[in-house]
Amino acid sequence: MGVVVGGAGTLWGPVFGALIVVLLPEFLSDFAEYRLLIFGGMLLGVLWAAPRGIVGTIAGWLSSENPAPAPGNTDALPRLLKIEQAQRLDVNGIGISFGGVKAAADVSFSAEPGRITSIIGPNGAGKTTVLNLIGGFYQPDTGEIRLGEVISGKSAFEIARAGISRTYQTTQLFEHMSVVENVMIAAKRGRLGTILGTANDAEDRLLAEQLLAFVGYTGPLARLAGNLPHVDKRLVEIARALATRPQVLLLDEPAAGLMREDKTQLATLLREIADLGMTVILVEHDMSLVMGISD
Repeated sequence: MGVVVGGAGTLWGPVFGALIVVLLPEFLSDFAEYRLLIFGGMLLGVLWAAPRGIVGTIAGWLSSENPAPAPGNTDALPRLLKIEQAQRLDVNGIGISFGGVKAAADVSFSAEPGRITSIIGPNGAGKTTVLNLIGGFYQPDTGEIRLGEVISGKSAFEIARAGISRTYQTTQLFEHMSVVENVMIAAKRGRLGTILGTANDAEDRLLAEQLLAFVGYTGPLARLAGNLPHVDKRLVEIARALATRPQVLLLDEPAAGLMREDKTQLATLLREIADLGMTVILVEHDMSLVMGISD
């Protein structure tokens, strides 16, 4: 309740909201019969007039967005990504069942560095399930996955640190963080010490800016991710996935919801990512896109 009233995404929002939630009933003690009615009306008013919470809305009014876009120079990108001797991903006979439903069975393929490997099939065939198995979100019932060594059975964060990153059918950005912060937090690769401190901040920001320019994002770096149009959210999510410096990039329907021109630009981008030496695994329903770029 306190987060709803005060607002998420700021330090003082939940604190302010908690104070209101705790203290307001005391101030309304003389109106015991109407206290819940007043409190409910206040909550509805906040949800209608300030959906980001009171503190979040006021902070939005007071802040001004820096219009600076990402610089266009990406010369240092190969060095910053540190793609060296990327390894082949081997999927051997993996399968998983949920109760009596076989979501995937005996799936095998190899994905080579510098190439785009696409997994195709009708809705419900298990394509996203296979990506979830590779990324560690699910553990396979049978078979194994190798990236130099066996990685099946490891947790998602261990697989991410082994060099596998992904995007999702529905974008999963941190909407109350800026575009550049979304990418920088991925560049830190989950290391708590670097998140709490300032270690490598300059290099992480340089990587974030160059990745955003590389994927074709031309908007302000300071814009909140939640305020982006759909196509820019897709681009920022790809940049964030690349910021973990992966060997393997899993893309789950990156063209969903894009216009034809945007899909053409996306196809060019995916080809450029593979040309960096990365292993790209694509799940996509647009067959003209798939057949046009897959190796």
